[in-house]
Amino acid sequence: MEAIRISEQNVEIVQRTYERVNNAYQTGDYQGTIEDYCHPDVVLRTSGMFPETGEYRGYDALREFMMNQAEAFEEMWVQPAEFINAGDQVVVPLRFGGTARHSGIDATFSVVHVLTIRDHKIARLDMYQSRDEALKAVGLEE
Repeated sequence: MEAIRISEQNVEIVQRTYERVNNAYQTGDYQGTIEDYCHPDVVLRTSGMFPETGEYRGYDALREFMMNQAEAFEEMWVQPAEFINAGDQVVVPLRFGGTARHSGIDATFSVVHVLTIRDHKIARLDMYQSRDEALKAVGLEE
């Protein structure tokens, strides 16, 4: 029963994080968002879909990644479609986008995040190009 309660708490942590990320893209307060919701040793591994491909470690690297993403858009947003409970991990298919800063074109992208929670904070965020790929990574193949 304790494991279920903890995994439900993990989903709530992730939900609050996305709310705060959207706020950060509006206000520019990346540091507060990262330090409040991420573990100091946080690791971000991108999906290979974008120029910012690679692995980012720690608060400063994660902030740099978020700022680079935001620079491409006049306004940026992240819209989770669902939160799939996988114990200490949460799978989040989502869309993100905004109005491209240089062209004025609205752009939307789909990606799937797998967030790993440690000590009530996000310790790792892995990006995948498909829901099936992400579910397989956490052992929830459909």
